[in-house]
Amino acid sequence: MKVTAEEVAHSKLSLKSLEEASRSLKDNGFVILESIVDETICATLREQLRSDLSDLLKSKEEQTNFSSGHVQQEPPVFHPFVHREIVANPLVIQVIKRFLGSNPSLIFYSGNTNLPESQAQPIHTDFTHLWPDLDHAHPPARLIVNVVLEDVSEANGSTEIFPGSHKIVGYSNQIGSDCIIPDTFLHLAPASARATMKRGSVLIRDDRLWHRGVPNPSNEPRYMIAMIYIVPWMRQESVEVGDGTNIVNNVSSMRAQRRCSKNADWIRTISNFFHPCPSTKSGKHDNKRQ
Repeated sequence: MKVTAEEVAHSKLSLKSLEEASRSLKDNGFVILESIVDETICATLREQLRSDLSDLLKSKEEQTNFSSGHVQQEPPVFHPFVHREIVANPLVIQVIKRFLGSNPSLIFYSGNTNLPESQAQPIHTDFTHLWPDLDHAHPPARLIVNVVLEDVSEANGSTEIFPGSHKIVGYSNQIGSDCIIPDTFLHLAPASARATMKRGSVLIRDDRLWHRGVPNPSNEPRYMIAMIYIVPWMRQESVEVGDGTNIVNNVSSMRAQRRCSKNADWIRTISNFFHPCPSTKSGKHDNKRQ
């Protein structure tokens, strides 16, 4: 979905654009807001992730998602790498509030890196239906937000998605903790599409949308930020994104800090650090997956 320069400048979607985005998210399970994050921000963060990657791949902290080459890579959580345009983009929040209410919470901030020669993931969801016995899909309680830091297409492993699959019910009782769709339900999969996006575009999707990472045929890793927003009544057991005050102080107001504190437990001591951080004497920063 194209977003006008005026909407970006004023940090607000028009009513027509908001309705279009909401309709796509409701009917298809996703919407793409094109080129709403400044390219300089994307380039700076991508370069830092690129610098981090070699250390991550050498460490014992590497986490692979389902298949070889799909790496969970944490972005740095301190200045100058944390930006409101990414973690609290007003256009994204405007859409999210349509579905999750006036006080959604950001409870996960991470990244997905697709390496060259990666393997295809199994078709999966990020979460299942909260009430698996219903004969219809309930409204979303969690939304996934992906920000691409470079142009993404089939040439470098754009995500395969299955529009409308978030409405499929009946499989939740047969799904494991890995949320892989059982083979007996794959015949229900709608025709798939690829999430082709320009740098700075944002994909908002229902957490129950069927999708998978695919091979990256290029010679360069593909970097993407991944976040999860939830309804205010859903309490997470714990959220670990390093020194969370770096995020809160850089992008949020005191009011947002109070909201965030209900759903996150900030932590400091985690292994596997790569950047010098002004808040620590060790020259390391906190960096661990949820």
